[in-house]
Amino acid sequence: MASSLEKISILSLSLVLVSAFAITPISHDMYDYYSLPLSAIEILVSLPSLTIMIVLIISPLLTKILSEQIIITTGLIITALSGTFPVLIQSYPLVFASRVLLGIGIGLVNIKAISLIGERYDGEVRQRLFGYRGGVEVFGSAFLTFLAGQLADFDWSYSFLVYSCALIILLLYVFFVPCTIDTGDNAYVTTEDSTEKSTKMSFVQNLYLFSLIGLAMETVLINASIYLRLFDVMSSLGDFTSSQSALLLASQQLIGIVAGILFVFFVKYFRHYCFTLAEVGLCLSLISLVFSPYISSFVVATILTGFFFTIKITLIFNALPEHFPKRHLSRVTSLVLLGCSFSAFCVPLVLKFLGSIVGTSRNIFLLYTFLSLLLIIVLFIVEKTKNSTY
Repeated sequence: MASSLEKISILSLSLVLVSAFAITPISHDMYDYYSLPLSAIEILVSLPSLTIMIVLIISPLLTKILSEQIIITTGLIITALSGTFPVLIQSYPLVFASRVLLGIGIGLVNIKAISLIGERYDGEVRQRLFGYRGGVEVFGSAFLTFLAGQLADFDWSYSFLVYSCALIILLLYVFFVPCTIDTGDNAYVTTEDSTEKSTKMSFVQNLYLFSLIGLAMETVLINASIYLRLFDVMSSLGDFTSSQSALLLASQQLIGIVAGILFVFFVKYFRHYCFTLAEVGLCLSLISLVFSPYISSFVVATILTGFFFTIKITLIFNALPEHFPKRHLSRVTSLVLLGCSFSAFCVPLVLKFLGSIVGTSRNIFLLYTFLSLLLIIVLFIVEKTKNSTY
């Protein structure tokens, strides 16, 4: 029972990892309230990603001087307090500052939330937990996004109450996650690790790491763009409200729970071409989203992008403990998360730049399909070469 509660508590940390975009459904409400350019509102939504990056950059230093418990508890407290601040005061500069602090809080949680699984568990247990973690992350994003949309019906500022969930996660972590790691089958320190302490990562490992970072950045770029421009594309198919947009965004994320549950089977049956097939699925979903003439097909395509987004991100994080020693996991995980955060922060800038070239949001998504097609070719060649080597 204690072991199950520990796993649940560790998984619960992932509920807030991508919560910065939970207020997306109120983007148009904030646009009307502040009477500022849409880009200023989009920056407000994605701003936490910038401070998350800063925290991840200094994470090696933080992990040396602060314990895991201090990092996570401090992060959750900052997330709860700064996240809910706009409920009380809606001044743009102060909300801007609170979003900066929110990024610091989420960044602190990010440092350990994912690497904890790779450090504490091995084998199929680790794969299952990574799959569940992906499901929990998207469930958190979906639930908080949906809840933010519903709270907006009362007042747009109430949507920021969703960040109070960090207090519940804090209680779970404090009461059920032990300060020390077991010395049994899932021990953190192994004989192999202790004999490799002086060994640096090889050139091949570094190349593989940067490839994963690039793939993660592409995946986050596409998903975050859908988050920010979904309402715009939906509007071309009819008249829709912020609540309806929030419901579709929530559904797009909730499908990630299914993806997380099926992740172990996906790896088992398509092990040699997992990344290629996941990219093919995302590409086909994007094509369907761009060319959907009806709202029904558009909804299905949008939801499928969420499914393959979860599969791809989970594949990336699951690959880390398979290719890197446990003593490097915290650092390499932080680097991948840094790439994700950088990509998320740059989304409004990328959308603005591409919009000046191709115009509509649909055309921007069409460009993403070409990027995805290119990656399919690269991934297929890499995985085919890798498989023929063994």
